Amino acid sequence: MQRRKISQVGQEAVERLDLPPEVAAGVPQVELYGDRQLYMAGHRGVIAYSTEEVAVSGGSLTVRIKGENLQLAAMTDSELRLTGHIEQVELMK
Repeated sequence: MQRRKISQVGQEAVERLDLPPEVAAGVPQVELYGDRQLYMAGHRGVIAYSTEEVAVSGGSLTVRIKGENLQLAAMTDSELRLTGHIEQVELMK
């Protein structure tokens, strides 16, 4: 019951503040710039990292990026930027 009330309050706040739906859903925002750069906001940490594959926790889902010469160009506690030759982006629940 308490969780439902918190969820309803959160949803109402998102609607009143005209925020994007992904804010309420707790999912990350992923932006792909061609095949050379990926930006992700709302991540929960890097799970696996190599120059061929990067897996990032997005809360309720995991984002897996595959490619060549992948490099974590920048990262904060909630945002990251990945560069390299991006060949595949996969969302997994």
